[in-house]
Amino acid sequence: NAGMTILSALRVSQTAGSFSLVVNRQGEVTEIGGLANEDERAWHAYRNGAALTELTGHTEVSGGDRIVFRYE
Repeated sequence: NAGMTILSALRVSQTAGSFSLVVNRQGEVTEIGGLANEDERAWHAYRNGAALTELTGHTEVSGGDRIVFRYE
């Protein structure tokens, strides 16, 4: 999957898993499965245990990467 980003991988998972996904104009994931970002809690992405420092649409995945989205 050369050139696949975390966001594009999430979109593939969305199709396979039949869950809703909302991404804002800046490319931030703002809602997954009907659970939307709020003032105190929001979706955060992690790759191999480390919080992302770039947007999911700008971060490429490699084989073996473990991607986790947490609502925290």
